[in-house]
Amino acid sequence: MARLRAARVVSDGVLAGFWINARTDICLRAKPATHGAHITGVSARGAACAEAGASSFLVPGLRDSGLNREVCAASRLPVNVMAGPEAAESGALAAPGVRRISYGPFPWRAAMAMPASYAAAAGKPG
Repeated sequence: MARLRAARVVSDGVLAGFWINARTDICLRAKPATHGAHITGVSARGAACAEAGASSFLVPGLRDSGLNREVCAASRLPVNVMAGPEAAESGALAAPGVRRISYGPFPWRAAMAMPASYAAAAGKPG
């Protein structure tokens, strides 16, 4: 949290109100079936980020609406999530209190699949 605190001090000296989006990768690295066991840790990390000066809290990998609701209820910060191709619609993600939805690398991956398929087809004898 020392780097986050330092970033807040420096940014406030240059541009008051500079937005710092802190994140935790606990759920991104854990299997979805185990996310419930990690929510206390996720919430503790969010509290520490708020104390250190973050403006919002990103929890990529967490897609369960009930667990999102728990994190949002425990957080003093606006909570952001990263939605993948299998994620619920944005309204369902926002209902538990999620304030921002990132789509991470997924739109880029989908866009690159088309030219990759053309390139693969062009390389085949025909």
